[in-house]
Amino acid sequence: PVSVASVAVSKARECCGSLEGMRALVIGSGEMSMITCKHLSAQGVDVTVMNRTFSKAQEIANECKAKVRSFEELAGAVNEYELLFTATGSISPIIDEEMIETCSFDRYWFDMAVPRDIEYENGSFGIHVYRIDDLKEIVSTNIALREDEARTSFVIVGRQSAAFFEWLKALTIEPLIKTMYEAAYRCALTETKRVVEKGFVPKEHEAAVQKATEQALKRFLHPFSQRMRDASDPLRADSLIGAMSFLINENDDQTPPTQKSYKGS
Repeated sequence: PVSVASVAVSKARECCGSLEGMRALVIGSGEMSMITCKHLSAQGVDVTVMNRTFSKAQEIANECKAKVRSFEELAGAVNEYELLFTATGSISPIIDEEMIETCSFDRYWFDMAVPRDIEYENGSFGIHVYRIDDLKEIVSTNIALREDEARTSFVIVGRQSAAFFEWLKALTIEPLIKTMYEAAYRCALTETKRVVEKGFVPKEHEAAVQKATEQALKRFLHPFSQRMRDASDPLRADSLIGAMSFLINENDDQTPPTQKSYKGS
């Protein structure tokens, strides 16, 4: 998920390239500090946790395989790490310009607290400070991009799903249509033989009668088969397939009782 903590670490990676082997100081013991530590550890950063209550910092350090330092060492520690992340509940800044010393390396500080933990404006110490407002703006941009991607994905999934169900429907309908035509052609063959045997049609015209009967049946069945293929509503298609399967299934004896009595009479 997109969070201020994950965005802060992503911004650090964007600024520094690979974070592998870099040192980071995370100040705070809340959920945001925990998430920050986990993201940093996953990037191969040497993480140290600090909090006013040492035991809380120790809990995070244990879970994230990080180091822990006493909050009393803060003034010196801010000058020892390339990366610094703060997310405390302090009502006043915990870091001010009086603590800052010149270092031989660039530093990237991420103040994720409200109110601010860091009282420093980008100046002459080679420190790049990113505030909560900067990070929230990135979060909002990322969420908007994800929403756009989600809408695009939804359209793609919808199209592919529709195509899949059309294909699935064809797997069911086409064998049914084939069975329907085969049953009709068997009837045509039976009736052709019957009229020839009865003498209604000369033997030499049997093939022509057979072909004409099949053509008539094909012309009759064509609109029905086409409408079966065109059925777009899945529920309607399923009902149609079920009804047609019942009607042309010659093996199931599902004739209503009244018709059975009539046939037997």
